[in-house]
Amino acid sequence: MAAVGRHVHRADLPSLLVMPPSAWVSALGELARLDFAGPHLTGAVAQIGAWLSGPGEQFAFVPFNAVAVAVVVYVTLRGRDFDPWLRLIGAAVLAEYAVDLIYAATPRYFFGTWLLSAVIVAVFIERWLPAWLDKHGWQAAGRLLERAMGGRPAPRPA
Repeated sequence: MAAVGRHVHRADLPSLLVMPPSAWVSALGELARLDFAGPHLTGAVAQIGAWLSGPGEQFAFVPFNAVAVAVVVYVTLRGRDFDPWLRLIGAAVLAEYAVDLIYAATPRYFFGTWLLSAVIVAVFIERWLPAWLDKHGWQAAGRLLERAMGGRPAPRPA
């Protein structure tokens, strides 16, 4: 326990350590028993929801942040053709995700995590989206956009 001035700081206070690793193990056990109303499983779902709502604490961001998490996991673990520094940043973000799932969901601590997640997602989109669109025949989307905008879109760089 570290004391600073008159204040005592502990990392294991119940108000801070809301889902310790043992609670996650218990939540998995409740899920395996199909005990969907179990206290640990409901706590885990609440913690994931609070985490995925991001620093703005908006439930509408949960699907977008879930996709961002999937992209960070992919780039970090499977993205061999991405820059090693980006993958290293991804590993740091994954470690922060783990911390975010254990401790109280305090929005101010999420800013850095979600900012770095957004950087990784932006690189992923910049790298993969044009090739994916070309491969899947989305030229029609470009023509539709061209008609909607009333002109020709700017040519894509090669």
